[in-house]
Amino acid sequence: MKNLLLLLAGFLILGLAMSSCAKTWTCECSTATGSDSVSFQLENLRKNDAQTRCDEYSTVWGQCTIR
Repeated sequence: MKNLLLLLAGFLILGLAMSSCAKTWTCECSTATGSDSVSFQLENLRKNDAQTRCDEYSTVWGQCTIR
């Protein structure tokens, strides 16, 4: 039982560490009419920071989503 709790705690810590890592994200933007689209690589950012940067691009391009 003690080993199981240690193993679960280890997986929890590993999961939390991996979810907050800086990654490369893609911000995909398209115009409101859908006639033009562009994508930007956002490198070494956490998801919240990448979403903020992608939202800044949406003021120029229209609708942007992060992937």
